Amino acid sequence: MGYPPFALENPGWILSKFNGDTMVSLGDIVLPIKANLITLNMRSLVMDDFSPYKAILGRVWLYKMKFILSTYHQMVSYLTEARQVDLHGSQRVTRQCYQVAVESKCTDWNEDEPESSMKGA
Repeated sequence: MGYPPFALENPGWILSKFNGDTMVSLGDIVLPIKANLITLNMRSLVMDDFSPYKAILGRVWLYKMKFILSTYHQMVSYLTEARQVDLHGSQRVTRQCYQVAVESKCTDWNEDEPESSMKGA
């Protein structure tokens, strides 16, 4: 992202991944996050891990942006002075991300299984 490592603060947050694994953050940094017409500076955790997501935005960001969230419709809405803006998610991308998490968990489980217990079956 072009930020030097010394720009990170508060390293060592332990997070749970979608597949149940845990990992430790490199630190956090304040980044400008833009959604169409609105930009808001938010503190974000920085991770060194493969992810199908560019960022995961939480409740604090949604609240400060005054977004209305609909998981059923996979969208968020917000009001500007001129109109209502709707940002839609992608069902296809959601399924792909879920599949990556499931396959990762299955692969991790199989790697932990001792070979001797598999041979006796």
